[in-house]
Amino acid sequence: MPGPSRAALGLNLNVKPAGSHPAAWRHPAVDLAEINDIDALLDIARTAERGGFDALFLADKLTFSREAAAVAPAFEPLTLLSALAVGTSRIGLIGSVSTTYSDPFVVARQTASLDRISRGRLGWNVVTSAIPAAARNFGQDDLPSHDERYRRADEFVTAVKKLWDSWEDDAIVQERGSNRYVDPEKIHPVDHAGEHFRIAGPLNSPRPPQGWPVIVQAGSSDSGRTLAARHADSVYTVVSTIDEGVAFRADLRARAAAEGRDPDSVRVFAGFRVLVAATTAEARALERELNSLVDPRHVLGQIALFSGYDLRHLSLDAPLPAVPPVESSQAYRSHLQAVHRFVQERRPRDVREFVEGLGGGLGADNLLVGDAATVADELEAWSRAGALDGVNLQPELLRQGTHALVEHLVPELRRRGLRPPDYTGTTLRRHYGLARPERRSEAAAVHG
Repeated sequence: MPGPSRAALGLNLNVKPAGSHPAAWRHPAVDLAEINDIDALLDIARTAERGGFDALFLADKLTFSREAAAVAPAFEPLTLLSALAVGTSRIGLIGSVSTTYSDPFVVARQTASLDRISRGRLGWNVVTSAIPAAARNFGQDDLPSHDERYRRADEFVTAVKKLWDSWEDDAIVQERGSNRYVDPEKIHPVDHAGEHFRIAGPLNSPRPPQGWPVIVQAGSSDSGRTLAARHADSVYTVVSTIDEGVAFRADLRARAAAEGRDPDSVRVFAGFRVLVAATTAEARALERELNSLVDPRHVLGQIALFSGYDLRHLSLDAPLPAVPPVESSQAYRSHLQAVHRFVQERRPRDVREFVEGLGGGLGADNLLVGDAATVADELEAWSRAGALDGVNLQPELLRQGTHALVEHLVPELRRRGLRPPDYTGTTLRRHYGLARPERRSEAAAVHG
């Protein structure tokens, strides 16, 4: 069954403390008291909702780098989204939860609950956790291998789907006269027994309003793409060119079809750091201000953390060493691939040139700087070429940047027909143009 109509360009706001620029918190326009403040975050959520954004996107990591310049998020994603859910009414809410260090029953219960609190606006970003230090926070000596993490993730999501589907949609009957609140015949065990989990079920809460909360996945490796093709409704990726985006999206759609899924049921969202202002000159001036505040050592620390390419022991004048093969990384391979692209294109001679060439970026998401027309031109080109279905926009300055996106960019996207004038529904599935999944029986729920 085809899903409801959707916008030409999906639109998420990626929320990071202070902003996506590593020196955002140092800029004088940022009120330090508002970083990680719930009232400020509610204002951001309501502003994005006023601009008709499809969803807020909250990434997460389960460790801290201990760097003096690192701005730590104060909230666990699902906890924060619970607060934002009751302070908003339309915008979708996507939070990251690790399959490597969580339990399927707990996650199924948390996400079903939050989907109900938000009245059908939840998305679960499935992550496998690629930072080695996180393992030691969960009683493990080392990070499981890349392939092992993805095998566990596949089974994890399968089990969660079974638990969401353990209640039929009409299992709650509320018959006072017959003393039946539920019909027990419509609540089923899952009896899942796999390599990593054994779960009797059923879930101790009804089926979520969306049937399944929207399943989001971020991963560009072969294992990541396989997981996405099997389970994901939306895939967050990092690609540096339109041609790369076209190839990634075509590959993912082909894999989804091979899994027996409708390729149109998988939406590809690419990440863009963005700095929009009333004029391009104003945007470029702000970019220069932010880059002047960058601590090179902090940038190197972030690169080491996310890509595994560790230059922190070298002086800034040291020759740049070879970037290790992407396949050798047990961290975020998309970040290491982005480092490869940057080095191949820019050919920095030493560590200093490498850091300065990155500016405020960490070599992952594309950076768009300019007025609304300039940024919209780029996004429209990607959309029209079939390189993506939507974008995860990361404002360089969170609060100021969100207001700028709503004031300048969103009206321009609407003028071009890339965004609707307002919401057409109340659930995240509706925003993305996705149908509500039919409940699957226990036998049919083995694969997503």
